[in-house]
Amino acid sequence: MSVKGKSTGIKLDRETLAERVRQFHWFHSIDLGYGVITPGSKSPAIHQAEYAAFFDPVEFRGRSVIDIGAWNGAYSFEAKRRGAARVLATDHFVWTHPAFRGRESFELARSVLDIDVQAEEMDILDLSPDGVGTFDVVLLLGVFYHLLDPIAVLQQIATLTREVLIVETTPTLWR
Repeated sequence: MSVKGKSTGIKLDRETLAERVRQFHWFHSIDLGYGVITPGSKSPAIHQAEYAAFFDPVEFRGRSVIDIGAWNGAYSFEAKRRGAARVLATDHFVWTHPAFRGRESFELARSVLDIDVQAEEMDILDLSPDGVGTFDVVLLLGVFYHLLDPIAVLQQIATLTREVLIVETTPTLWR
């Protein structure tokens, strides 16, 4: 399933939003406003530390970004907040998993935040410049240590990269 372009920007009252959030498994803690923060496995403090480590050294303003393995979308949304001109969030496993329901949680967050992030359900092995194009910044966060052949995937993902490839190789920040 592919949904491109700007979100619908749904408006929910605090109680309705909190109830919708409780329907999903959240890996990312995302501040949706109204005092509602998704109950992610990664706390807001861990996300702040990761944003500093992954994002601060890179200029995002005006750049194109692909977030591979986006799950709930925290890094996609952060790239857009930091001024990225275009952000493409991709995932397959978590977005199609019946228990995780990652695409649904991503869509809820994107819609409530009203952030212009594109989304494509794509397996990492299917990503290619011919399929998705090339990007100034490529994010491969929380994915590397799940790969059967990480070096081959890095070689493949490098073909999508025009300037910067950011790879998280171990989940040490949230242990």
